[in-house]
Amino acid sequence: MKNTLLIAMMLISSACAFAQGTVGIKTSIGIIPTRPESVYAGNENDYVTHKITFADASPVFSTGIYAKKVMGWSYLQVDVLYSGYKLGYDMIAYSTREDLTERVTEEFKTMDLIINAGITSNNIRLGFGPVFHILADHKSALQSIPTYVEKLAPMTYGFSGAVGYDLGNLSLDLRYENALTTIGDHIFFGAAKSKFKTGANQITFSVGYGF
Repeated sequence: MKNTLLIAMMLISSACAFAQGTVGIKTSIGIIPTRPESVYAGNENDYVTHKITFADASPVFSTGIYAKKVMGWSYLQVDVLYSGYKLGYDMIAYSTREDLTERVTEEFKTMDLIINAGITSNNIRLGFGPVFHILADHKSALQSIPTYVEKLAPMTYGFSGAVGYDLGNLSLDLRYENALTTIGDHIFFGAAKSKFKTGANQITFSVGYGF
């Protein structure tokens, strides 16, 4: 309920703040750049029980609304989007005889508030600003590891730079987000935090239609 109220406030604030500008709908697809990375989980006796390798990330699909106001050579844009994606891991349990590899996933649903401000000329925009991800839902198959402990933050954030182009009612944006978190910030094995170092950065292309 708390997150629902916060999201509603975002939507209302965005629409009111840009009453004299453009308000529209937006959809986007993004990627999380990945590289193979392995960590190990142990038990209370310090014996290694599992090897977990971060393998890949699904595309990030988002949909929502945006509001934009152009003021001479400058602009301000706010996006409120609902996003979903999955992270895939290859897990080996050393407690079995065969050491078989099992693919497990984590699924994230977030509400994203993206603020971009910058300069614009000839319908081309170049901007920079903060990004806030509010956790809406999370499911993880890593819970099958006995010592797995989940410490999810209700909100994570980062900064993004974007280049955009306005073509009539269409608004096109290519954005790079530098997240200030890694994929393993919420993953603990007992009291020990996982050693995943891969950042949760995103490269996103979006299409908006303004009214």
